[in-house]
Amino acid sequence: MKVVFTIYRWILYPLIIIYLLLSVAPFALGIRPYIVLSASLEPTIMTGALGYINTKDCEDINTGDIVAFTMGDEITVLHRVVGVNQDGTYVTKGENNDNEDFASLHPSQIVGKVIGSIPKLGYISSWLQTKQGMIIAIGLVVIGLISSWFEDRSDNKKSKTVFQPQIPNYF
Repeated sequence: MKVVFTIYRWILYPLIIIYLLLSVAPFALGIRPYIVLSASLEPTIMTGALGYINTKDCEDINTGDIVAFTMGDEITVLHRVVGVNQDGTYVTKGENNDNEDFASLHPSQIVGKVIGSIPKLGYISSWLQTKQGMIIAIGLVVIGLISSWFEDRSDNKKSKTVFQPQIPNYF
C-alpha cells in the first residue's frame, strides 16, 4: 500500500504545481488567464483553451493582434484586430465569424493582448471552479497529505529502536 500512495503523491504533487504555475502564477506578471468559451477564434484558439492575456500591453495594438476586450460589465471577448479606424477605434472579428464585430472597439475597452493559449486547460480550470471540482480536488490533496503523514509516522516508529550495546561473549 505504501508504494501505491508514494506513486499517487509523485503524480499528484507535480500536477498541482504545474496547474498553479499555469493558472495562478501569471497574475504576478500582469498576465490573466481566461477560459475560452466560444469557437469564434478557432482554429487559432480552440474552445476550452486557457488564453493568456498580457494586461500591461494595451497600448501598442496593431492589425493582426488578438486582443481581449470588455463588452458590458461582465463579458470579456477575445477577437482579432482586423483594422484601425481614423478615430483610433479598432475593428475586430472572430476568425470563425463571417462578419466583423458590430461596433468598433474603443481603446479603453481593451483588457490586453493575447500572448498564448493552452488547449483544453480551460475545461479543467472551469471544472475546478465548480463545487464538485473543488471538493474532489481538496479530497485528493487531503488523501496525499494523510498518506504522507502515515508514512512519516511509520518511518519514525521504525527508527526509534533502543540502543542496546553488544557485550562481547568471551566464555
